[in-house]
Amino acid sequence: MRKVLMMLILCASTGIASGQKKAGSVDSTAQEIVFQDTWKRQQLFKKTDLKTIPANELLKQFNEISDHSIALLKANKEKLSPAFYEKQLIDFVYHKKNNAMGIPFMLQGLGKRKLSTVIPDGYWNLDKGVKMDEQLLSNQTYVIFITRKYVDFLRLKAMAARGETDSILPAEEKTNLQYQLIEKHFSGKNRSIALRKNFETASYGAKDMQMYKPLLDKYLTQYATAEDARETLLIFEKFTRVKTGKEPPFFTLKNQDGKDVTLKDFAGKVVYMDFWSSGCGPCRYEMKNGSPKLHASFKDNKEVVFLYISIDDSADLWKKAIADDKIEGIHLLSPGGFKSPVAEAFNIMGIPRYIIIGRDGKIFDDDAPRPSQDITPARINEALRREENNS
Repeated sequence: MRKVLMMLILCASTGIASGQKKAGSVDSTAQEIVFQDTWKRQQLFKKTDLKTIPANELLKQFNEISDHSIALLKANKEKLSPAFYEKQLIDFVYHKKNNAMGIPFMLQGLGKRKLSTVIPDGYWNLDKGVKMDEQLLSNQTYVIFITRKYVDFLRLKAMAARGETDSILPAEEKTNLQYQLIEKHFSGKNRSIALRKNFETASYGAKDMQMYKPLLDKYLTQYATAEDARETLLIFEKFTRVKTGKEPPFFTLKNQDGKDVTLKDFAGKVVYMDFWSSGCGPCRYEMKNGSPKLHASFKDNKEVVFLYISIDDSADLWKKAIADDKIEGIHLLSPGGFKSPVAEAFNIMGIPRYIIIGRDGKIFDDDAPRPSQDITPARINEALRREENNS
């Protein structure tokens, strides 16, 4: 069973690239190295109280995991295929950078702490040595790092320089600032893909996509590669369709009993949709620390449905996570990760992700707050009241 679990985690975590051995033939040494790294990170999330742990201590623990994984990989270099070794080394190096730069945001979002109080020592120097290497764009871990955490870091550094570390920027201002920072610090294809991802991120919370049209036109004219231009236009059109006030995409998924479920089954009710996976630490953290309290707020209200949609590839891991975390609600499985039909239909490009469907069957909030946030019960109640007022 452990070997099966290791293989599943390996495939999900590393996405073995072309030219490497296929999953079924990856040697046990490679499996063990990746399993240990993934397992340690999951355990760190489970055992750590993000509301109290010092930022320096969390950085130290993340670095210890990464340094151990890199050392173990290098020690076993001769036992591994060259393609696996090279890819995994890049993965581990940029996992380390990603975790380090993400600590303040993690402790702010999940630990509910002020950003200015959770900046680790030496944080502002973490951008030293960051490479704009187009050859690394074939590595998904590198792409995630430079287009997400590095951009977040640059934005926070710019705001800290203005004495605005704890300020909350309006969505449009945030997108514009990140655009300027990417213009300044990125180049070539790295800049093109980072700006495309910036538009993707902005699309989540945008109530009106047209506000970004001037910036989009500038991007398409000055920086976008042909591929990124095509993808960005598709995203722009797609997010315009799946927004607050629109009809949600139709889908049919299986529940734990193998029965078909659609959103129409909950007609007339408010549906709080939670997109997650068993290997997502922040998802599981919310389910453990936020969901029980949120469910309790509506335990006597039959008009509210909590709908969990996992994008796990493994039904066994999906069911085990539900049992381990005692997650109440209606559970559906949409295998395929971010490429699953339902994830793509709802523009799910990061998890956890939450969407509220109103009793009229339309999207009430396409980027709803997390279960642990104080505003969440109020948003659900607002959806309930809106339908009452319209009846």
